[in-house]
Amino acid sequence: MDDTQNLRSDSQRSVERILDAAEKTFAERGFEGTSLRDIIAEAGVANGAIHYHFKTKEDLFRRVIRRRARQITGLRTEQLEQCRVAEDRPPLLEQIIYAFMSPLVSPELGNKDARYRFARLRAWVINEYTWPNASPLGELATATDQRFLDMIAGDQSHLPREEARQRFTIMWCAVHDISSAAARAALDEAERKRNIHPMIDFEEQIPWLVTIFAAMFRAPAGASDGFSAFLERIRDEGLDQPAPPA
Repeated sequence: MDDTQNLRSDSQRSVERILDAAEKTFAERGFEGTSLRDIIAEAGVANGAIHYHFKTKEDLFRRVIRRRARQITGLRTEQLEQCRVAEDRPPLLEQIIYAFMSPLVSPELGNKDARYRFARLRAWVINEYTWPNASPLGELATATDQRFLDMIAGDQSHLPREEARQRFTIMWCAVHDISSAAARAALDEAERKRNIHPMIDFEEQIPWLVTIFAAMFRAPAGASDGFSAFLERIRDEGLDQPAPPA
């Protein structure tokens, strides 16, 4: 290996060290609560290294998210391609939903602590920060989500496309919120002292969640129309307003 290759290897190791430290720090403190100095201290690198490789704190945050998002979208794509109709396999819909959910807890993302951290980091992105530009989850994740929606819509052809999209959105939000909430609990020091690992609970809940979401997609088109009409009626009649004080 020549000197140029050595320099490239050293540079790449420095980038990975910074990304690992940033992931840990952002997960613990959030975007606003983390400074570049915090990350430099955690990574154990020179001050100039982080500014050499990353333009801003937001640039670093996006790189951290996209590094993991590539892993998850890759795992989802691999599993989606294995979904097929066969006598020895569950119904196709359940396979598709499982392929969407299971990569979030895949051992390929790292050990349990690493998976906890990234789940909590997703919570910051999804729930606790308003991005002025595109989400740091990136176009790759969006394209993968579209593939899953296409597969589900094709399998559940009784649903109009827009209704299939709405139901997929409900599943997407529920999956990420549940896993992120479990990760926040798992990273809580008080929870750790009790040796509780809520992400394990999330993994064990996946079969139930797959069954629930499959039932949602199989429900007839317009299944919520009756209840929507009821809600509209009580709003019109003012029945959902609190009673005035006596």
